[in-house]
Order: sequence, then C-alpha cells, then structure tokens
Amino acid sequence: MPLKTPLSNAPYYDDYSPDKDFYRVLFQPGVSVQTRELNQLQSILQNQVERFGDNIFTTGTIIDGCNFTFYNPAPYIKINDLQSDNTTTAIPSNFVDLNIKSNVTGLRAYIQDYADGFESSDPDLKTLYLNYVNSGDNGTTTEFTPGETLEVYDYQRSVSEYTITNGGINFSNSDTVIATSALVANVTSGSFTVGQYINDGGTANVEIVAIDTTTLADSGQEIWSIKPRDEDLANSFVTSTAWSIANNSSIADSGATATATVERVIGSGIEAIVETNAVGRITKITNTNNGSGYTTPPIISVKSDDNSTGISAFDVTAHNFKAQVVVSTVSDAVGNGYAFGISEGVIYQRGFFQRAAAQRVTVSKYNTLPDNLAVGFETIETLITPDIDTSLLDNATGEPNELAPGADRLKLIPEL
Repeated sequence: MPLKTPLSNAPYYDDYSPDKDFYRVLFQPGVSVQTRELNQLQSILQNQVERFGDNIFTTGTIIDGCNFTFYNPAPYIKINDLQSDNTTTAIPSNFVDLNIKSNVTGLRAYIQDYADGFESSDPDLKTLYLNYVNSGDNGTTTEFTPGETLEVYDYQRSVSEYTITNGGINFSNSDTVIATSALVANVTSGSFTVGQYINDGGTANVEIVAIDTTTLADSGQEIWSIKPRDEDLANSFVTSTAWSIANNSSIADSGATATATVERVIGSGIEAIVETNAVGRITKITNTNNGSGYTTPPIISVKSDDNSTGISAFDVTAHNFKAQVVVSTVSDAVGNGYAFGISEGVIYQRGFFQRAAAQRVTVSKYNTLPDNLAVGFETIETLITPDIDTSLLDNATGEPNELAPGADRLKLIPEL
C-alpha cells in the first residue's frame, strides 16, 4: 500500500513513477542537483524495499516486539463534565498516566486511558479507564462509588496550582514565596493545639495551623501543617532558618509543656514567583519548580519586608492534585470495558518497517464483550516542518539555527 501523502507537487516535486523503470539517479559534474532528484532517489530505494517486503510479509505484520495485552476487564468510571467546583471543566485527556484517589475510602487507581463525551450524550460520558492499585483503607473496597469526588494527582505529588482567596496588599513581584512543609510528629508529652507556636530549640519558631490526627491514627502520630510567623516574614533580617524544621528535630511549645519529635517532613522543592497588580495585591503564583512528596499540601506564605499588613491578609491554598472529578450517577457510571494493548515493536505497513510505540485501544467501551471486532494498525502520515520540530534547524554551529531551517520530514505513526 503506497503512501497517501501527496509529494509530487510543490515544494517536493517527487514525480517518481515505477512505470518509467528508473532505478538509479545518475548525477553529473556541471549539472545542478534538483529537489525532485533528491526526493526521487529516496522513492526509488523505498520502492525496492517495498517490493521485497511485500514478497515476504503481509501489511500489518509484526516484525519485532508488539507483545499483546488483553485488558479484560478494563475498569472504568464515567465522570461529570465539570469538576467538583462546578466551574472547571474535566478534561480526561489530561489525566492519562496520572493517579486517582478517593479520600473517603482510600481506594487508589492509575489512569490508563480515556474516552471523551458529555453528560448530554449519555451513555457516552467522559470516561476514565483505570487500573486499581489497592483495596482502600479497609482492604475490601474494589471500585469507586457513583457520586463521590476523586482527586487526580501525579506520581510525585507535586503542587502546581493555587487558589488565592485574598491577595493581600503592598507586595511586589520580587517578593519571595515560602512553601512550609507539613510535619509528621510523634508527641512524647503533653498535647499540641492549632494556633500554638512551636520551636526546635534553635532558631526555628513556627505556628501550627492544622492538626491531622486521623491519617496516621494507627501509628499514633500527627500531621501538623505549619507556617512562619508574620513578623518573621516582614523582617528583612530574618532568614529561612526561622521556619525550617528538619527531620528528627525535637519540638516543644513556647512553655515547654508539650514535646514531640519530627519523624518526617512532608514534601520539598517548591520554587515560585508572584505577580501583583497596581496596589501590590498578589493575583497569580507561578511555579518554577513544582516540588514533590506533598501528600499533605504545604502552607504558602510570601516574605515581604516591612509589609505586616499585606502578609497577615494574604490567604492562599496550595493544591497537591491536578483535578477533583466527580463520578457520575448514571446507571452504568462504574463498570468494566474491554481493551487491547501492545508493547513497543516494529511492524511492516505501507512498504515501511515502522516503529510502533506501546499503546492500547478500547475495543468495547462499557462491557467486556468485544463482539467479534478485529484490531489492527492504521498508519498516520504527517509532514513535519522546522516550525513544528526545531530539531530540524541546522545545528552546524552547535545549536539550532533559526535562520537556517532544514528539510521537512515525513513522519509515519502506526496506531491501533
């Protein structure tokens, strides 16, 4: 089967015809090399490969790899068009290869594939195909529940989005974003409460803003969300040591009536910048590093010298998830479909030995019966220009030269 992309017209002028029985392009001194001759040269060689290949293989033959995986069943959930806030659209294509979790049951899954749709086109709603990776906190939960809200997050548990409730005032774009990680604390005496200031016996002195006693209830440990003192954030002479508490630190309240040890610091690595308006209100926070390990979201503050008023008013929430989706309540909102997948390999199609990336295709969306359907490869042909792929720019100077675009490429992608 020949290529479908027309290459005989401008700008390629590849008017090669097998009927002319040309098998070599014979270049000569003093005769200009034509664009069509360079392209015909490739076509002549490819025609020989195709004739040989067609004699040995049928189109679609697997040459190497492409090991089969049958996903039967292929668990799915249908989700509402809008996320839990009822304003943000759920976009299933953005969720593939991410994790999803119920904060009620603790059930977790990996999102393997998706199908798009709308609530108005029932039964074809937005659909996520899953691989459940645990059985919930009780060890017996097998699937998500219609109507429940689920968090979609990446493997690193990074933070990439923020909700600014109050942007404060008198900030500047050069102010420093502070992400204070939560602490896993093992209380050794007394008890700690929200609003208390705690210290590590050295320079660190922070405020507890939330205490979680349920997540780690089996171990008897607590998770403390903490933040710097406002006066430290407004003082140009105070450094990050004032709110940095390390693993294995000994902690006490201001009166030393309660003590604890830090078993773990939850997450690290966030770096961000702020954008402000004319009155210095923070309107946007943009990460330069999303960090990782934030199973509990950090508390976000901004260090702004001599700006105690703005700092005390500033109120922002960090999100350690990509989306919060809601499982639909239609009759078949949770169930099983049928899918088929392959590992990476090589196939023969359209006269080319093409690399096939690992992929999967949904054969039956909402039941486990494939109904005598067959799965094969379709080759997608695409012309790639240097505007699309900058690696096609001339790199003779050691880096891509925007003033010297290279030749276009014909890209072949076999898809299930």
